[in-house]
Amino acid sequence: MNISFIIPCYNCESYIINNIYKLYNKLRRSNIKYEIILVNSFILHHFFM
Repeated sequence: MNISFIIPCYNCESYIINNIYKLYNKLRRSNIKYEIILVNSFILHHFFM
């Protein structure tokens, strides 16, 4: 079995490392082939010219 995790991570510096570490540890113990993809879209919500 293969699975991909696509995780948006814009403005989540305070918790993303801990969450990825938890996910990694759970998956590492399973027989699942996996990939973890982190996506930072760099969207500027308050852009002023």
